[in-house]
Amino acid sequence: MKKALLLTLLMGSALFCQAQYEKYKYGKISDEEMSFTEAPGHPDADAYTLFDRLAVSMMISPTTGSFELRETLHRRVKLFKESSFDRADVVIGYYEGMNIGSIKAAIYLPDGEEIKLKNSDIKRDEIEDGFYECRFTFPQVTEGAIIEYTYELRTEEFSLDRLPTYYFQESIPARWSEYTITKPDGFTYIDLATMHGFDIHETDMISRGVGNGGQAFTYSYDRYVMKDVPPMEYEPYTNNTDDYMPRIRKQLQYINWQGFAYDPEMSTWEELAEDIRGTNLWRYASGRAQGNRFMDDLEPLIAGASSDTEKAMIAHRLLNNRLVWDREYRFLPSRTPNQIWDKREGNSAEINTAMLHALKQMGIEAHPLFVGLRGQGNPMEYYPLRGQFQHMLVLANLEGAYQIIDVAGLAIPFGFARIRALNHRAWLVTDETAQWVSIEPPLAEETILAEVTLDTEGMAEATLKTRSKGYFGSNTREDMVDAEDPLDGPFITQIAERYPEVELIEKVLPEADDPNKPFSYELEVKAPIGQAMDDMMYVSPLLMNLVTAEIVEDEERTYPIDMPYGFRKRYICSMTLPEGYEVAELPESSSMRSEDGSVSCKFSISQSGPTISMNLDFKVMRTLFAAEEYEMFRELFRQVNDLQESMLVLRKVK
Repeated sequence: MKKALLLTLLMGSALFCQAQYEKYKYGKISDEEMSFTEAPGHPDADAYTLFDRLAVSMMISPTTGSFELRETLHRRVKLFKESSFDRADVVIGYYEGMNIGSIKAAIYLPDGEEIKLKNSDIKRDEIEDGFYECRFTFPQVTEGAIIEYTYELRTEEFSLDRLPTYYFQESIPARWSEYTITKPDGFTYIDLATMHGFDIHETDMISRGVGNGGQAFTYSYDRYVMKDVPPMEYEPYTNNTDDYMPRIRKQLQYINWQGFAYDPEMSTWEELAEDIRGTNLWRYASGRAQGNRFMDDLEPLIAGASSDTEKAMIAHRLLNNRLVWDREYRFLPSRTPNQIWDKREGNSAEINTAMLHALKQMGIEAHPLFVGLRGQGNPMEYYPLRGQFQHMLVLANLEGAYQIIDVAGLAIPFGFARIRALNHRAWLVTDETAQWVSIEPPLAEETILAEVTLDTEGMAEATLKTRSKGYFGSNTREDMVDAEDPLDGPFITQIAERYPEVELIEKVLPEADDPNKPFSYELEVKAPIGQAMDDMMYVSPLLMNLVTAEIVEDEERTYPIDMPYGFRKRYICSMTLPEGYEVAELPESSSMRSEDGSVSCKFSISQSGPTISMNLDFKVMRTLFAAEEYEMFRELFRQVNDLQESMLVLRKVK
């Protein structure tokens, strides 16, 4: 009954905004706010949120008698530096069926002048089918100005499943962040986010009637406030950042309210699995008629295949060659394999459903595997929520070994999921069971063989033979396609970052490239890797960095280190010294590893006549490290960074 309701986003603001809760009034700027020259405790911040409040209300309309919902946002921000001026360009996105109104906006200049935006300053445009944007820009933006705006979003149809999420933290410090919720008392929501300490948490119960002398309904009111919220600090290799920010994310658990029968929203994983089995996915994957035109093209190609793996690889290649991904992630298909086969394009679920269909038609055991994307939240295994899934993979039994398959374009090898799907855990649904499983991506590997000849001015002529495997191979292929000039592309870009004066002599690409095999190609470059000073020359033996220093710049860390895949990088170099020079100092060979062996590095360097041989081998076997492990992680990465910055010292022979 709940899902059949058509809900409108509307609330009479006077009903629940009690006077004692109105800490801020629109347009009432205090002398203190105008006098701020920096954010207290955060002098480097370029802006400061003085006030931010989202008020959400869901109630029975006294005019229509149906549920109505309204979101009212009020925001006030102080701009300290020119780098913050882009905050004066406000963009509000909304979907078809939603209405935006009651917009007020003004900028308050340091000299006390107030400039109000007019209706003609506010633009509304349809960006794409069903999605709209409301835009306005504050004029005369200057350091020390305050911008303020408020608006209401109303929706004609919406789901009761979730209330709008609110984040108390953002990229700049906030003096006051507030979220209020007014909802029917019998609608029980649970908070899916980690609860944080609130400076204010108030609750109230309010009764309101519908019409003159009509039935009275009881509503609950919750108010959450956090004061002096520090900015969200960027930390490299962080995934699902929103999960670590103070926020409120309400999910409906059950309804027990006047006029409603008891209606549990959250059931069990088993019941959700049964719902999934009742969708078109099961019919599209199993019914021959749903993909007969696709199978008619596939079957001649697999006629001579000698194994299930070979058949699956042929189907994977055919789908990649025929279909274009429309850049939409979905976890359930809307169209049949035949329909996308004819149209030559589909969303992620539709293309992978075609793969699942092919495997089943070939008699290969295969099942859908549902995942949330990286950046969209950590998997929630304790709540059976279908809304956490954005993509579908395929799990196939090939010669007794289960293999993940994702039809994700020619750059992604068979047996690999696209990188955004590497969110550690996935939900597997079969005809009989459902369970959570781990996604363990293969190790990405990269090997660089460098033959370097150094002249007396420190200029090096180098031939690099590279071999990239797995996700490194995918990245290299994509970088090669995206390269727009000679110094773009894999490896040459990294060399140019270290030596901007690098000169590309030649690129040698493979005559044929199989995305299921490592990608190899050669480079010939000239780069100034040495600096001669009097009788000495200081030489950097690495042409490129294997790791970036960014990961180890912070002394401590708040969030886990979360990488999509583990990796191994090897740099093997043979360097011929310039005539008339000898080695004065070599870096020391070394070996280091974490206690559990998941991070390790071996570095060796030696001399034989005029030739220096060097080998740097760096491995990170795990993808997830707790914040408490950062000290170990940082120390090992720092040592690797020090190695790649180490210098070879030469001197002239007298």
